[in-house]
Amino acid sequence: MLDVVGLSTHPTLHTTATLFDCEAGRLAQQSVLEILDRPGHPDQEADAPLAGTLHSTPVDLFARRALRWVQTRQGAWVLSLGTQHGTLRLRSDGPDTWQAVQVRRDAEPVRLGDTLPLPYAQGLAEDYARHLGVARLVEAEAPWRQQPATEKQTALLRKLGMTARAGLTKGEAADLLAAVLGDWG
Repeated sequence: MLDVVGLSTHPTLHTTATLFDCEAGRLAQQSVLEILDRPGHPDQEADAPLAGTLHSTPVDLFARRALRWVQTRQGAWVLSLGTQHGTLRLRSDGPDTWQAVQVRRDAEPVRLGDTLPLPYAQGLAEDYARHLGVARLVEAEAPWRQQPATEKQTALLRKLGMTARAGLTKGEAADLLAAVLGDWG
């Protein structure tokens, strides 16, 4: 098993840093390829090309989450917390960093964190949703998501110029609305 982000405290679990003989903190500033290209890497003879091939696969951190994240048209990720608590929004604030913010209609945004790696920003936001007591509301498998969409939902979708197809569920309607409204505010 490989801990690719270096969060494990288990001494026998390999991390990307242990495999490539570098300090874990360096991986936050450099890619593995940059580290392997550095002169004097223990596995490299002077001016010798690196043997082998490094393969990587992007991982969708939102696909299998217990909570239902929706991506907006502008690329942010939102977690709708209900009318009382608004939304949690993850928005890129740098090349590889994210900002976590709670946005409500009746209050100033609450900044939870800036310049965070995406997994950390996502975990921070999800822990905040649990702290607010709304985790059951935003669970991806929540029973309410399978019920038929409400007239209010379909009316708002129409007002926003979207078509509400027959058989639309509350969960699908909520996701469509979150994707459009999540960029506002």
